[in-house]
Amino acid sequence: MTMPPVTLELLRDGIAAARARPALDDRVRAEQLTARAWLYVTRDGRPGVLFEEYGSEPISVGSVHIGRVKVVRNLAATVQPANGEPHSTTAATVECDSEDPMIQDFFLRLLLGLLATAEADDGSPGFESALQHFRELLVRVVRPADRDLQGLWAELCVLDYAADSVALVRAWHRSQYENFDFLVEGTVLEVKSTRSRTRSHRFTSRQLTEPPRTLIVSIKLDATGAGDSIFDIYDRVASALPAPLRRAFDQEVFDAIGDRYIEAAEVRFDQVLARQSLALFDARDLPALREPFPPRISDVTFKVDLEGIEPATPNSEWPALWRAVRDL
Repeated sequence: MTMPPVTLELLRDGIAAARARPALDDRVRAEQLTARAWLYVTRDGRPGVLFEEYGSEPISVGSVHIGRVKVVRNLAATVQPANGEPHSTTAATVECDSEDPMIQDFFLRLLLGLLATAEADDGSPGFESALQHFRELLVRVVRPADRDLQGLWAELCVLDYAADSVALVRAWHRSQYENFDFLVEGTVLEVKSTRSRTRSHRFTSRQLTEPPRTLIVSIKLDATGAGDSIFDIYDRVASALPAPLRRAFDQEVFDAIGDRYIEAAEVRFDQVLARQSLALFDARDLPALREPFPPRISDVTFKVDLEGIEPATPNSEWPALWRAVRDL
């Protein structure tokens, strides 16, 4: 039997359907999601997923709590495929340990990533690797956020708009300490956003002077409850990525969000207006404070008003990066 693609809406609908059914033992069975994964809810309505474990003995045995998630391994279970006979197996459960609806919905988003990266359907390596990735994400979301959420929203927007989002994800920075947002073959893409009516942004002197080819993406944002959240954009970008790249992308996004995941779901901007406002500038066309600075002065930050400055026209100096962002 071919299973439908697992989406966030499918998980939400499956949980809602399960909650509407009478309890069976200590769980309510919901949808079979993949060849070896079943969605369920507990008696008190908390979502979870049961994975059938194939192949060799499980690497991990027992249970562990990470944040608001409980992972249990090496369970004896009986499962029944959608078109098959019940059979006994060894299973793992990944279960949300909170009754807060916002935390439960965030758990489903993480669960979607776990299902997407568990590549192997007939052995443990794919599941073991995906489960380890899931645990790493859980650790990340109990740490303090390492970046501004508005800036993260704007960077994800650029990834979402790009003609080649896979290439651009590969070029995305991997640390809050890096000076630039995207770097490909010596060409930089720096994303700046503002909620002001004036197109003004803060820069460091290095952002406008190093390396020699720098493209500035300027976006005006309008906060609205009907707009897209960080997770809405994340879902679209992540769904198009191959599994190994998705894991790196997940780590980058959840490092940035940290323990502000509820705020990340609530902060919303109008994506249509953001795209309409988007403009590209050559850093060489922008006024800047440039070295050399007086003695004892360094790490200079300043604000630049871009109103009235002509946007850039693509040229051969931006070959690799421009191919990725040419539709912006």
